[in-house]
Amino acid sequence: MREYVKYFVKRIGFSIFVLIGLSIVIFFISRVVPGDPARISLGPNATEEAVQQLRTKMHLDDPLLLQYVYWMEGAVQGDFGDSLMTKRSVIEDVREFLPASLELIFLAALIHIIFGMVLGVVSAKYNGKWPDTVIRIFSYVGIAAPPFVMAVLFLLIFGYWIPILPSIGGRLSPGITVPTVTGFVSVDSLISGNFHALSDNFVHLILPAIALALGNMFQEARITRSTMVDNSGKDYILMMRSQGVKNGLINRKYLFKPSVIPTISIMALDFSSMFCNAFLVETIFTYPGLSRYAINAMLRNDLNAVCAVVLILGIIFIIANIAVDIIVSILDPRISIGSGGN
Repeated sequence: MREYVKYFVKRIGFSIFVLIGLSIVIFFISRVVPGDPARISLGPNATEEAVQQLRTKMHLDDPLLLQYVYWMEGAVQGDFGDSLMTKRSVIEDVREFLPASLELIFLAALIHIIFGMVLGVVSAKYNGKWPDTVIRIFSYVGIAAPPFVMAVLFLLIFGYWIPILPSIGGRLSPGITVPTVTGFVSVDSLISGNFHALSDNFVHLILPAIALALGNMFQEARITRSTMVDNSGKDYILMMRSQGVKNGLINRKYLFKPSVIPTISIMALDFSSMFCNAFLVETIFTYPGLSRYAINAMLRNDLNAVCAVVLILGIIFIIANIAVDIIVSILDPRISIGSGGN
């Protein structure tokens, strides 16, 4: 336990420097992008006096280094400034849109983790036979097709040809509401006992979640299959088979656990990448999440919102990597803490 605490504190210390570096890079990049954020926010009909007042409020006339100091001072206190797009505090926008994206990402992660491992195990069990061939063919297609392509395809099929699932809209159908407690509609529906809203929220999530999950699911299926096939030729597995131990017991108890470690190691990258892929998927399905909010902020040169979203994604990426390192070290004690996710 002491080793885990020491590792956790060490990673947190490194993460602070990573976040500072990330904030510097994204801040200076956002400031050198062409266009006047104050003019874009107020519109072409705004007077020069109003534009200048907003520029002064945002410290846009100050040197870049001083602008960064002002921004970082507020960011440390949880104040990322006001959004030029929504005219609200950026942190209020984050509180509204982040739970929607997390809800979508968690469902997508659940899909690709469960089905990816199941497909990988089935493919390894029937190595060289037709189930293995079918899964491998679908894996090539699923990995090659970007999530936004699958999103457009699902939108066409289930939104136009076979409209059996809601494909465009919010998190709930019109007329269905739940009291906001956590910001997660599924959790708030359970708290309020509104199971109709829970099921409605699920059908709104399923298409974008599958579009996000497919590529990662097939990638993890291939990794799991490859590792299980390699491990099945190890001496300790061959010895157990020669002694008459049933294949089912070998697969469950001795082959599966060490074989999923590479799969779990890649999950941190997959989980983080889904936030990036969600930028287009949420836009295609008009899903009101943080990624769609970030796209709109970029298009409108909303500097405060863009910087806040990038920092939040950086924090999520760091947390996911730390969690995977700890899980891998627990699954295989031979792997020292700190090297499990690498």
